[in-house]
This record gives sequence, structure tokens and C-alpha cells, in this order.
Amino acid sequence: MAIAFDKAGNLYAGGKFEVAGSTVAHNIAMWDGISWRSLGEGIRKEPTSFHPVNALVVDHVGNVYAGGEFTQAGTTAASNIARWDGIAWHPLAEGICSRYSGVSALAVNPAGILFTGGSIYRAGNVPVYGIAQWDGQRWSALDEGVYSIVRYDTAFFPGSVTALFCDNTTLHVAGLFTNAGKHTSCNFAQYRFDQNTAHTLHSTTPAHSAILFDKRQASFRLHLKSDTHVQVGITNLMGKMIKNTYTTLPRGNHLVAIGTNTLPCGVYIVQIKAGIERSCSRFVVGR
Repeated sequence: MAIAFDKAGNLYAGGKFEVAGSTVAHNIAMWDGISWRSLGEGIRKEPTSFHPVNALVVDHVGNVYAGGEFTQAGTTAASNIARWDGIAWHPLAEGICSRYSGVSALAVNPAGILFTGGSIYRAGNVPVYGIAQWDGQRWSALDEGVYSIVRYDTAFFPGSVTALFCDNTTLHVAGLFTNAGKHTSCNFAQYRFDQNTAHTLHSTTPAHSAILFDKRQASFRLHLKSDTHVQVGITNLMGKMIKNTYTTLPRGNHLVAIGTNTLPCGVYIVQIKAGIERSCSRFVVGR
């Protein structure tokens, strides 16, 4: 199973199923807070596939990327990875070739670059080792990728990536490998993005209100262009509303604490709405 959230707080779920709630949804569906919805005709699994959807991620403009073990998304031929734009499915060039289980992990960095991992050996027409990147038009390798070296004969084999996570500066990679790029790295590695790209992205002035979640302070930083109605809602992973507050804040910069002191230990989803802007994040309460 895989889950992902978009900026509006909609939840996307992928896995191996044919129905979500009472809605026919082939291996992928969206929960809008009230009901389940299908994404077109969904992801069609092969008869021999045990992992039709392994990974989901949503980029900053709302595209949903699904990775797994499949040859068709909606009515479109797609090899193990596809993009949903809210209306239709699209392939990512020739897609991904994998030794087994298709695509196992997906992540998007702040510049919108998509990273895909698994036991993959080809992305589009590019040979890769365990990991690849998609810039919206073409596939490319991520340096030498990840691989395993057998010491006694110095032979090397493609590695397998099982998890990916992006923050503002770094791609975090986990899986089964002994080397990442030119470095010895046992099963975990980090890849830093081009700092110029990140700086250009974050120096852009927003045209309207902006929201930034600060996990260290369990708070939202708001930049409001005008007096704005702000709503903060907290749910648990089962979707039960734990806290829901409303307020009106004046134009300017604000730090809005989400108030975790009264919450039991656990994992929560917080959603904030500021005018037309929305942001959704996951956080952990520990004592």
C-alpha cells in the first residue's frame, strides 16, 4: 500500500484493490474527506503482478505520480510509472524497466524533479542503477546510482531502492546496496541538490498568501497578503477530527502554533487553510 496527500488535503491511496468504499477504483483512489473517488479507470495490473501500486507522490502543482508493477494507467500504455493530472493519465516517456516489483519508491524535490527507485535498470532509454530522475520531459541517471560490490571478485550488481524522501536540500535514499555513486554506503545514502536550483525556487515572491510548515516548532509560518480567514484542522491517521479552529489574521507574517501539548503520542495530519491557499503535513507527537 502507498498513500500521499496533495495541498488541498486530499488523500490518495494505492495498492491492490478493486473497490474503495462503494466506488469502483482499480488499485488507486482519492479520499476528499467525504467520499472515495476513482482516478479515471485507475491502474490495471497484470495477471502475474502482486504489486500494482507501490508508491505515490504529489508534486507542488498537484500532479499525482503512481509507481508500481503495471503496463497500463487508465487507457494509456505506461510501464510501471504514470502521471495523473486530475483529468487523465499520462506515461513518462518509455517508463521504467525493473528486475522485479516495478517501481518501489517515489519522491519530488522542491524544484519539481521526480526521483524513482526500485530494482530498476532502465528509465526511458537510459541505463540506470536502482534510481533515476525525471525532469518533466526526459529521464536521466542519478550519477552512478546505487549498486552492490561483491568483494571477492570485485563484481558489481545493480542495487535496489526501497524508500525515498526529499527535504529542501537533500534526497534521502534507503534500500539494499553497498555503494552510492562513488561512495561506499551500506543501504542508506544522501544526495544533495544543486543549491542554485533550490535558491532560485525559494527566492520567488508569492503572488498571494504563502504557508510553510515548521516541524521543529510544530507551527505554520504564514505570509498573508491581506486580512485572511485561517482554519487549522488536526486529524489522526484514521481521519478522525481531533481539533478544528478558526481565526482571522491581519496582513503580514505570522507564526501559528498548532498546539500539541494536549495530544496523545502518535502520528497526526494537520491541514491549514488561509484564503485560497492550503497546506497539509504529517507530524509526530512524542513525550
